[in-house]
Amino acid sequence: LVPEPLCSSLKFLSQPLMTDDLTATLFYLAAMSGLLKIGSNVQATINWVVAAAMWVIGVAKTGIGKTPILKELCVLPMTEIAKRDAEAFKSELAHYKATPRDQRPPNEPRQFFPHVQKFSPAAMDRQLQFNEEVKRGQLILSNEIEGLFAAIDADGRSGSGEASTQLLDMFNNIGSNTLRASTDNRTWLTSHIAVVGFTQPSKLRKRIGGEDDDGRWARFMNLQLPRGIMRCTRGKIDPEAEQVTKDHRKVLSDFAEAVFKLPPKVYKLAFEAQDRFCDWAENYRLKADLDATDPVLGAFFNKVGDHALRLIGMLHLAHEYDSDAAKAGKWKPSETISVAVIELAMEIMDLIVRETEAFHSDDSDLVDQLIAKVKASPAIDWTWTAIKGSCNQAIRKGGFELWKTAVYQMRESDIGKVTNSKPLTFCRHKDTDGHREMSA
Repeated sequence: LVPEPLCSSLKFLSQPLMTDDLTATLFYLAAMSGLLKIGSNVQATINWVVAAAMWVIGVAKTGIGKTPILKELCVLPMTEIAKRDAEAFKSELAHYKATPRDQRPPNEPRQFFPHVQKFSPAAMDRQLQFNEEVKRGQLILSNEIEGLFAAIDADGRSGSGEASTQLLDMFNNIGSNTLRASTDNRTWLTSHIAVVGFTQPSKLRKRIGGEDDDGRWARFMNLQLPRGIMRCTRGKIDPEAEQVTKDHRKVLSDFAEAVFKLPPKVYKLAFEAQDRFCDWAENYRLKADLDATDPVLGAFFNKVGDHALRLIGMLHLAHEYDSDAAKAGKWKPSETISVAVIELAMEIMDLIVRETEAFHSDDSDLVDQLIAKVKASPAIDWTWTAIKGSCNQAIRKGGFELWKTAVYQMRESDIGKVTNSKPLTFCRHKDTDGHREMSA
């Protein structure tokens, strides 16, 4: 997938992680894409240009070891950049405070971060304005991306209501002019945002709910982590073994430094591959337009070309990487992306599409979704006819047999009781969690 020395170091460092070669490489490249400068774009045609910034969600059950993946492949490679950012801000702030008030510049020192985990819409608007001043990209990291979307929901209910629109616009690098009555206005014309996060299959299905009207989920590539267990790295614990690990980590951090120092540039697909790539992307759009295509998959199919271009940009940099030239400050990746890299990216995206289709066709947790729907609904009598109208398409397709299974499980779990057998009617207990209220 990527040449040496990145290949060997990724393989070595991911040995104890719940990843395979593909997922380890894509998590790493996605994180590195957030270090690129604003204006680092990939161009397929005269009017099809996207930022080389990847949006990736790793899908895995809880306990699979998501945090070690984020730490090893995303956070550690940026450690030195984060340290420099922190030290620069500390120094500039100290100088600013030591300067007499009448001699200070109008703005306090700006603080920058190679990656952020939590933010409010207003804070992100401000950070993107700061970033645009120095052409910096931004990586959003989330160990559990459900938290990010829960915050967006909360903002929609009782906040500014801007969080959802902000997220959608960040994918397309659309700017923002935000007028505020009580604080400074926030304005940024463009941005460069990458996202890497994780979630659980059941939470992702519940979030999607059979619909993707605003294309929110289509903006993410879903990477299915392989099944299995985390493996221990066995062997002697001595300075020599520790040095081997340090050497491999340095390979990843050296590439991060090189990517971070690259000036903005537009990388173009080799002209001889343009027709092949456009035909491939248009075939997915045609598939999305079919009446029989699931709406969620259709939204994703329409974005497959964009995802491929973002991936192509990062694969191009990995294949062009020259560590010696980078250390000497002379690394200049070619403007033209090779046919081989383009073909590789299309093969990877075809695989991701197949895995995404398989994920959405899996109905193993539809019973859990239906139970969650009942628990979130009023504590009244529910029949299948009454509740199915508020359920997503996948649950409705499960029909009455799915309802029977859910009712049986809810009764056995003491979530409520069957109040009528014909038609099969269920009423949950009145407490929020669906369990019996207990007296003092």
